[in-house]
Amino acid sequence: MAIGQGIYKYVTTEHILVAFMLAYGPIIPTQTQYIEKRIAEQLGVVEVRLSECVTNTSSSGYQLRQKVQQEASNWSLYLTAILAFSVIFSANMWGALSDKYGRYVALIMPCVGLVLNGVVNLLVVYFCLPLWVLLIGSLAQGIGGDLTTVIVGCAGYNSDVTVPESRERTVRFIMIDAIYCLVGSICQFVLGFVIRTFGFEAPYLSVIGFIAITSAFIIWFLPDRHITQTHGPVIAPEEVPSNPLNVFKNVFHLFAQNKRRGWLLAGFNYIIFSNILFSVALMAISVLYTTGEPFCMDPLHEGYYQGAMAGVFGIGVLFGGIIICKYLPKFWTMHLASLSVVASLVITALAKSYLMLYIGLATGFFMFMTTPLSRSSMANLVGPNEQGIVFAFSGCLMSLSGFLSPIIFNAIYSSTLYFMAGFVYLTMALLVLISWGVIVLLHIFEPRQRNGYIEINADVDTSCIDDKLA
Repeated sequence: MAIGQGIYKYVTTEHILVAFMLAYGPIIPTQTQYIEKRIAEQLGVVEVRLSECVTNTSSSGYQLRQKVQQEASNWSLYLTAILAFSVIFSANMWGALSDKYGRYVALIMPCVGLVLNGVVNLLVVYFCLPLWVLLIGSLAQGIGGDLTTVIVGCAGYNSDVTVPESRERTVRFIMIDAIYCLVGSICQFVLGFVIRTFGFEAPYLSVIGFIAITSAFIIWFLPDRHITQTHGPVIAPEEVPSNPLNVFKNVFHLFAQNKRRGWLLAGFNYIIFSNILFSVALMAISVLYTTGEPFCMDPLHEGYYQGAMAGVFGIGVLFGGIIICKYLPKFWTMHLASLSVVASLVITALAKSYLMLYIGLATGFFMFMTTPLSRSSMANLVGPNEQGIVFAFSGCLMSLSGFLSPIIFNAIYSSTLYFMAGFVYLTMALLVLISWGVIVLLHIFEPRQRNGYIEINADVDTSCIDDKLA
């Protein structure tokens, strides 16, 4: 379906998301590995290589590794929590403003925040500043809106330029998650080699460079198309909120105006909330999990594993969106994805070798399918002028889950590390089972909404229809 002129018939925000993810991808893994290195140095064991496994659990080397892992987990919790807490407020603000002033707002502000965090991390590495300085960078990135706001901006833009209930809209939402995973995969494959060859400064220099490219794409290569209704049934336009910053009032109106729609939106939002809750923890904890006993990966192998993880999940989203969704209804695809997630998490939790780790990755092929399908369903439930409100609220929940995720799962990981390092993955699997239950409920009740009639406003001019009937 043509959605623009020239190349914009086929591209909406994909080029921007690719460039942003190339900048965003190295931040967390590089930061985690650098923190582990600094903690080991502070303990006076510079000569000990943390990538070498220690089989004797009573030895000082093993105890050292456990202490480094625990302290690194705590620092990861602090950094992720302060980032996510600030995003709870900033994502709503930038998302709501983009509904009134254009999607540029929700796309450019995260670039400002991310480049500031990159600069702070670069200064910490280059001048060996105290680790608490990293908190300043995380706060700046959070105020800018982080990846959450970029996704809100891309989702809102895709809703603006696609027809409700169309396959085009579903594919565009799937492309968001596919790009997130695939580009992240490229970053992770290269990251280990870059750190080993050029040191920890190089990834942060790449962050600054790719953010410059992203900003250029947003300013010069993104037509800011406004919301127009050119397809589908004629319906009464929604009132655009006079104050887009009054998020809570607008969201209450969105949910209370139609109770059935409100329950459906709540269900799909919970699915997204649950997915972000465990996926944020999965990305952060997997670095600690695979560099600890019994895997003991060095930065190079860790980069390969993280790249394989993002690549498998990205290909799974793309394959599922283009092939599986063509032959399976939406909810059956979500059931398949939930089964894939639970199996992957359980296998990873019980893994004792590299082979089992990669089998766990392969089993989670459809891990990220439920999120784009939920976003597409929410976009279809609301009108054009309500897209910004619904995605601003969804962004708030994404930020809240990102804030809670490190508090919950990093605490679980550090407290259960001594008796079962993979226990945290079993906790994630339990969370996914609850989300799967919500999918079952939506599968039962949501199709009934589709069989109803669309209420047409009485003030709509039907003279053209009468003339045709005559």
